[in-house]
Amino acid sequence: MNLDFFNDLVTKVKESDLIQNFITELSTYLANSKGKDNSEILNMNSIEKEYCLNSTSSKSLKQKRDEILENEARNLKDGESLYYTAYKNTFKDTYQILEFNNTGKSNSFYLSENELPNGISVDKVLLKVNGEFKIDNTLTKNIMNEIENYAKEISKAQNERLDQYRKENTLYQVVDRSSNGVYLQNKDSNVIFEETNISKELMNKISNDSILRYKNGKYVYEEELTKEFFNNL
Repeated sequence: MNLDFFNDLVTKVKESDLIQNFITELSTYLANSKGKDNSEILNMNSIEKEYCLNSTSSKSLKQKRDEILENEARNLKDGESLYYTAYKNTFKDTYQILEFNNTGKSNSFYLSENELPNGISVDKVLLKVNGEFKIDNTLTKNIMNEIENYAKEISKAQNERLDQYRKENTLYQVVDRSSNGVYLQNKDSNVIFEETNISKELMNKISNDSILRYKNGKYVYEEELTKEFFNNL
């Protein structure tokens, strides 16, 4: 075989492998970053679920959100405002709008979806330009990133508090569901607390009065003990 031809063939194979590796790495990067840089995906609900926030932490996160928006609005001139879509009433296709000016949160009102820009959704930041609302995707992204950073902090503090309730090989009974988890009662101490660090698979199995055991750092469903409890009712 011609040596030059062989060397050229080897070079092409190497280049092909490099391209394939680049494509693979790029695909992995895009998959991992999906939701982090896309303001359509990163929102209060997704942040709360990702960091398993309980009701108390969720309330704290909303307070922080308002604080961030108030700080941003301080840069506005007199007469200017920024707006935030806090909630959607799906039955009426209306959005609750929070208004912030350079003195803080000044107003709250509802607008129909037809009165707002295309692409509107909950947790969008808007500005009013020439009497019309415009979505500010850059500002939305920056504010959501700030909110996510705070969620990381309160999630860590939340888990440190919950560690005092998570006891190895201890039984817990489901009292009720919460927005992001369940309320559990320690069967030994009767202490009730809200737990959000429960797998989706387990959540689909359990209901009120189900018995769980904390074992090796996670909750497991005690099916026989649960049956025994219901049989004794």
